[in-house]
Amino acid sequence: MAKAIKYDPSATSSSESEMLRQLDALLRTAEGVAVTAAHGRSVLLTDSFKQLLCIFVDAAAHNESLLIYSGPQGLSEQEAADLLNVSRPYVVKLIENGQLPARKVGPRRRVRFEDLMSFKHADDARRRGVARQLTAEAEEMGLGYVISPRKET
Repeated sequence: MAKAIKYDPSATSSSESEMLRQLDALLRTAEGVAVTAAHGRSVLLTDSFKQLLCIFVDAAAHNESLLIYSGPQGLSEQEAADLLNVSRPYVVKLIENGQLPARKVGPRRRVRFEDLMSFKHADDARRRGVARQLTAEAEEMGLGYVISPRKET
């Protein structure tokens, strides 16, 4: 069963933010990192797990959203729909139109996570372009819209 966790930085309290900044600084400079439970038991983290933890803590410390996915080699149509925040029939349509690659596993179709994220980034870029174009046209028509520069994500 696949799991996807979205980290929303807007739900972080100021004390959590400070803790994340301190943890981020510690992870960047520490050679060996261990996790110690309240009852005193300790586990030394491997370098690869420390690196994974660094990625999460760095994103969280800088108020960036983060998506963690774990699961089999491929998402169901419903899981893909959930990650895109669209309906399953819409994902089926994307697959059938060839816009989203998928493979058959028995009677079901599976979407690679990497393919889904590539589609999402391309679709987001296309939508931003359309929004810019519509805003420019509205501005030319004197409808009061102003294009403001924004950082591309």
